[in-house]
Amino acid sequence: MWKEYINKIPNYDDSNLPKLLNKSFLKCFYVNNQFIKHMVLKKNESIIYANIFSLRLKKGLQYNKSNFFVKFILRLLNLEIFYLGNWYLNNFHFFYLDKSHDIKNLLKDIKEDYSAIVLPDYLMRDFENKTNLDFIKVEIEEDMFFDVNNNWTSINDYIECLKKKYKRRIEKVNLTSKDLIIKSLSNSDLKLYEDHMQLLFNQVVNNEKFSGPQFDVKTLSELSKNNFLSIYGYFDNNTLVAFSTYIENDKNLISYYVGFDKTLNEKYSLYSRILLESIKLGIEKNKSKIIFGRTANEFKSNFGATPVKSYIYIRFQNSIVHSIFKRIFKNNSIKKWVQRSPYNEVPELKSS
Repeated sequence: MWKEYINKIPNYDDSNLPKLLNKSFLKCFYVNNQFIKHMVLKKNESIIYANIFSLRLKKGLQYNKSNFFVKFILRLLNLEIFYLGNWYLNNFHFFYLDKSHDIKNLLKDIKEDYSAIVLPDYLMRDFENKTNLDFIKVEIEEDMFFDVNNNWTSINDYIECLKKKYKRRIEKVNLTSKDLIIKSLSNSDLKLYEDHMQLLFNQVVNNEKFSGPQFDVKTLSELSKNNFLSIYGYFDNNTLVAFSTYIENDKNLISYYVGFDKTLNEKYSLYSRILLESIKLGIEKNKSKIIFGRTANEFKSNFGATPVKSYIYIRFQNSIVHSIFKRIFKNNSIKKWVQRSPYNEVPELKSS
């Protein structure tokens, strides 16, 4: 039987578990994001970290092509979502399964109330569905990955692989951002700039097509204090105008949380410079991949990032509601975008 631990972390040996299931790592999210429920589901040695939160559908309707009346009704809905993963790092695995488990048994053991349970595709693949429970498969925005060339030793090696058009863009980015001071932020810096970092982060998130509960950047400070994450600040004189963060996970560099002043973005090429600095760091740290997340896909492809299709699986508690949403989600459509090809030739990749 799966046991639930609500807003507390059970005592378990995390020494051989994936880094993201480290109890100290999870605690950083528990302490600083109290508008959602945090949960650990545990059965013998198997562990799943999950979130429960309220979700308004208003923003997500941009993906849906239903008629005006249907959209009007959906705007009024407030769903209680049970997400099997970390909503604030929803590209990554927050589970360890010691053996094969059937999804029906997991759902049967959950005692918490919810409107719909949501599984990311990579977790759904690891569960059995012996009774063929009906889940709605929904395509979401692609993950963007940057593969690091095996022969690169510096950012200049990367630039040399680009077509002339893209080299000129890099030159322009470096020129417009040359007066920025970029430095690693210490714990005292983070305390000083915490509120401003929240404002910069919100500027980026509020422009996204779909977002859930607000993320508290104090989480980043806690992750940094516990050496799980590094944070870099971008300064115009003494004013913080942008920040970027990095989590090292084996051969992957996760560049997930960023914030920047949108009014200064064009003047200083802030977001472009953040992407370049991420590539530079990935090369210097001898990583195989840089994980850029789901937003600004076409823009990231200008730098060599490529998409990986992503899906979620949804099951509503109420069978009638489930049937209705199954029809509605058939009208979902991810916005098409153009995959750019900035390289002269396909890079040689590092082994994963």
